[in-house]
Amino acid sequence: MAAFLRERSAASSRSLPLSNKHARVAGLAVLATTLVFSKPELGAQDLQSLEARMIAMQARYESRIAALESEVAGLRTHPPLAAEVELAATLDVTAAKWQQSGLSKAARDARSAAVQISVVADAVLTASGRRDSFETDNQFRLRSVELGFSGRLDPHAKYAFVLAAHEDAVEIEDAFADWDNGLPDTFTLRGGRMPVDFGFAAPLHDHELGFVDKPYAVQEFLGGRAVTTGLALHHWFGLGDTPVRWSLGAGNALQGDSHAIQGPLGGAHEHAALVGAEPVGERGIEDLIWTARVATTIDMAEHDTLTLGASVIHAPRERHFWFADPPTNTTVAFGDTDRTVAGMDVFWRHRNPATEGHLTIGGEWLWSRSSSVDDSTTPPVVNGTHQRADGGYVMAEYGLDTHWTVGGRWELFSHAEDRTLTTEACAVAVTWTLDEYNRLRLEAGLIDDESADDAYGFCMLQWTTVLGSHNHGLAW
Repeated sequence: MAAFLRERSAASSRSLPLSNKHARVAGLAVLATTLVFSKPELGAQDLQSLEARMIAMQARYESRIAALESEVAGLRTHPPLAAEVELAATLDVTAAKWQQSGLSKAARDARSAAVQISVVADAVLTASGRRDSFETDNQFRLRSVELGFSGRLDPHAKYAFVLAAHEDAVEIEDAFADWDNGLPDTFTLRGGRMPVDFGFAAPLHDHELGFVDKPYAVQEFLGGRAVTTGLALHHWFGLGDTPVRWSLGAGNALQGDSHAIQGPLGGAHEHAALVGAEPVGERGIEDLIWTARVATTIDMAEHDTLTLGASVIHAPRERHFWFADPPTNTTVAFGDTDRTVAGMDVFWRHRNPATEGHLTIGGEWLWSRSSSVDDSTTPPVVNGTHQRADGGYVMAEYGLDTHWTVGGRWELFSHAEDRTLTTEACAVAVTWTLDEYNRLRLEAGLIDDESADDAYGFCMLQWTTVLGSHNHGLAW
């Protein structure tokens, strides 16, 4: 319709220069032609009638010309209607879809097949003075070899799939998809086997850390890298110039995925799962875990940022199964526990453009509340009381340039099953990033573990190799 009006306006504007005087002259010329060539025998009365008819015709033409001039003026001065703007936008979107759908199936398949592949190997030479270190220290350890695949499923979603091979097993680390294009505003929906959005260190793979191992409080309360299978909704928005992100998630269970060398999950101090009967019965919604996080990054200066975050995980019911009649093992019994873990994290980061170095200072503190199963008896017993514990770490990391980084970490936490027992530790690390493919790290520290009545020193040399595109997602 708009195109038709524009065409009609152009055609009208080309005929508009005729003034009223010119129109009268044209009318008289038509009259003269009629008199000379058509009716030379007309009398005076006929001439007067013909002239009156020409004057009336001229008036009608002048009225139509005035109406067209008014319509053209309106088209030139008035903006398009909102409905016309919306229609134009709809046509643009439709045209883009038509253009995309015009791709051949082979072209669409080739675009979807653009898979990013990565291989990450993490090996550690470890030594310590721990008394029960025969299986864990003073030896070479191939901690993991990861094979990762990532890319876009289509214009609406992307995916990540990571397999991890260890010295004695192969398992799925990540297998999730992000619906990041097509939801309202800046919402993203993630589904699959995924890291729990909790704090700074917990979602990271071990080789992404600034130290060899996960912080010890994260090992104690979350099992290291906390993972689950479920759904999580993420949303980014601006509070003025400050970005804010929040997430809500639900999963089957809270599972720890850690391959720690030192700390509460390292070697003999690893918290093994309760061994018992096969699960029976029906699951309910109370068997799901629920997660939430909110975080923001504030620009303090041109090269300084402050990141603040708060997280929580709640497991209303964690059911444990065992045989009630050992050694016959014909009757299955079970007991229910619950667990809540909350945390806060604060990190200040300064970037030095001159040397491409950085300075990071910060830490996390976690609180745990849980009931537990006493498996020291046969059969086990569910404790009716809740145990409270807390702990965390502070760290500093200074990057001299793109190749050399030095850091230190101090940690303190009380044990989840007995808060009267604490562990205190400190460590220093020097990291040399040779290039984008190879990294060497030397770390030394001290651990005083009251639960094992042991204090010892340790030293570790880590070699990490990264091939291909490698990115595990959220960083705040």
